[in-house]
Amino acid sequence: MSFITFLAAFIPFGGASLVWVPVAIYLFTTKSFIAGILFFLYGTFVISTVDNIIRPIVVGSKIDIHPMILFFAILGGLKAFGFLGIFIAPVIVALIDAFIMLYKKRYNITD
Repeated sequence: MSFITFLAAFIPFGGASLVWVPVAIYLFTTKSFIAGILFFLYGTFVISTVDNIIRPIVVGSKIDIHPMILFFAILGGLKAFGFLGIFIAPVIVALIDAFIMLYKKRYNITD
């Protein structure tokens, strides 16, 4: 489950909660009320907090690229480069964005 949560953490909308919320609901309905509540609290205060700290470090929060572009870049990177595509694709997209901005600045092109 942790590997799936790791992969889901790169999804811009939902992220890791797309994995731990259904698991918490499953535990709540099948195992025990206490286990479901404890896992829900763990997911809320530990998993999501780490997700909000680690994702900006790995993907980058300083770049001004729409999250859906990064999402599709990560999916394309997974397809093209395998597991390393998770890390390579956002870098490539950020470089292309930087080159476009430099080009616009050099030739005084406004939006």
